[in-house]
Amino acid sequence: KFDAAELYAAALLANAEFTPEKALALSEKYRNSRETLIMLVDSSSIRENAAKILKRVRDGEADNRKSPKQIADAIDWLSGDPTQRAVGLDRLQYAGEYAIPWVVDRLRDSSKKDLYPYIERVLPKIGKGAVSPLVIALQIKEDSVRETLIDALGSLGYPQALPYLARIAQDGKQTDSVRKTARESIQKILKTDPALKEMPASVGFLSLAEMYYTDTPSLRANESEEMANVWTLKDNALVPIAIPRQIYNSVMCMRCCEDALALQSDMLEAVALWSAANFRREAELGMNVQSVEADPKALADRTRSETYPRSLYFARSFGTRYALMTLARGIKDSDTPVALGAVTALDGIASVNAMVGPDEAKQPLVSALSFPDVLVRITAALSLAKAMPPQNFQ
Repeated sequence: KFDAAELYAAALLANAEFTPEKALALSEKYRNSRETLIMLVDSSSIRENAAKILKRVRDGEADNRKSPKQIADAIDWLSGDPTQRAVGLDRLQYAGEYAIPWVVDRLRDSSKKDLYPYIERVLPKIGKGAVSPLVIALQIKEDSVRETLIDALGSLGYPQALPYLARIAQDGKQTDSVRKTARESIQKILKTDPALKEMPASVGFLSLAEMYYTDTPSLRANESEEMANVWTLKDNALVPIAIPRQIYNSVMCMRCCEDALALQSDMLEAVALWSAANFRREAELGMNVQSVEADPKALADRTRSETYPRSLYFARSFGTRYALMTLARGIKDSDTPVALGAVTALDGIASVNAMVGPDEAKQPLVSALSFPDVLVRITAALSLAKAMPPQNFQ
């Protein structure tokens, strides 16, 4: 009876008391309610309102996970009896990444020293969600706290942490104790997988950027939530920045490229990959990658300022060499936004000698003439026509 269900759904959504907290409570009260909503969203005539109700449930879950009181109580219970410790750990695991700022604050609070041993034991048990904020927390000032976090990353064993730990291990400005702890944690992680290799931090960041760019499953944001957190350090405190989940990988790829370039400024591949991820980020937000004009859709990415320039501006500023490298990546991946953005960038900045010739690096624009998307083909053809090459080309 979908007509009746639609009326009830509309009335429920219009009810001021149907808060995210209430929606979550109802979903837990009625067995299989969430699975039913998902089924209705996938294939029914009431999918729109079913999706709105499901979102309300998920918002309630997210609010519950972020609850400051619940997280603070969970940390305090770690020093209690066995039952309290078990409940505390369970709640911290439920909170996931949102628990880490509170845990770090407790470790920095000298009046909470009695909690330190319990936190140190529990921190690695919080799980995968802890890794993203933990690697950013490695930049805080207190060395004793950083060593605890470094130890936790080693015990967690996720390769994602390797370049962040390598950056500390190879930094001569760090204390010997911090560097030693970082090296030990690196070895712990390397032992979890024989395929992992130790590498300089800059190379590690570029490798991690590639993994984000190619959508490696282990690095994806929580697919049950519409928003994903990008963590940053502000005034020596961890702060999450919520962005649309669909741009998370692109934003993190760009971040890793920036980290790689900060350590080794001559990494050409990092610049080209950053540019490709920037084009992809804009396309994922529904923006036109061929434009340099301000677009209100860009405001959804709160990791950027309101006046942040467009991807085309950056691609043109980098110059022909990087635009061609970005285009080569777009062609290889059959990625229309990346290829289209790079071709548009070349139009007007590249000389004919830079566009065509025997050098393999000059061939991407010619290769774009056979790209699957017709708009890329036309834009590439027009760019070549404007350059008026005086000699034949492949």
